[in-house]
Amino acid sequence: HFLPPPALARAVDACAAAKLNVLHLHLSDSQAFPLAFERAPANALQKGAHSAAETYSEAQLRSLQRKAAARGVRVVPEVD
Repeated sequence: HFLPPPALARAVDACAAAKLNVLHLHLSDSQAFPLAFERAPANALQKGAHSAAETYSEAQLRSLQRKAAARGVRVVPEVD
């Protein structure tokens, strides 16, 4: 299920508070592939996204990674 970026940021804070050092993100599943990459052909990777609002941009994922790194949490994205 898609989680909006603010919810992922809260998950990073929760990981840090619980002294967990890895946030494993499953970015694809049988229903969705909510990634938008600048270098990919237009919409090639967004085909399974439930809507345009439920897609992560590269900038959003980089921002999440920076926030996590500042709190000692490693973000591990998984794309099946």
